[in-house]
Amino acid sequence: MTMNQELEAKMKGGKSDVRLKSLGMLIKTTSSRYSNEFVWQDVTLTDEFQRCYTSHLNRARYEIEFFTSTAVITTPQSRCIFVPNQWFVIASY
Repeated sequence: MTMNQELEAKMKGGKSDVRLKSLGMLIKTTSSRYSNEFVWQDVTLTDEFQRCYTSHLNRARYEIEFFTSTAVITTPQSRCIFVPNQWFVIASY
C-alpha cells in the first residue's frame, strides 16, 4: 500500500477528505526539474517582478533595492539581507 493509499484509508472515517501530495514525490520532481533546467549564471530580474516583489515587501515594511545581479533587503529593524538574483529563480522551482 502506498503512502497516499494509507492516508486515504485513515481519513475515510475521519472529518476531512483533503488529499495531501506525497512530499517525497514533490521533492523528487522539483529536484529533477532544478537539476535539468537551472543554469548557474547571473540573472537580471524583470521590471515587473521587481515592482511586484517591492510591493509585497513594502506591505510588511521591508525595503528592497535591486542591482544587476543581487538585491539588498532592509528589514524594519534596519538589518540588511543580501540576496543573489539566482535565489529568486531557484525559489520558483
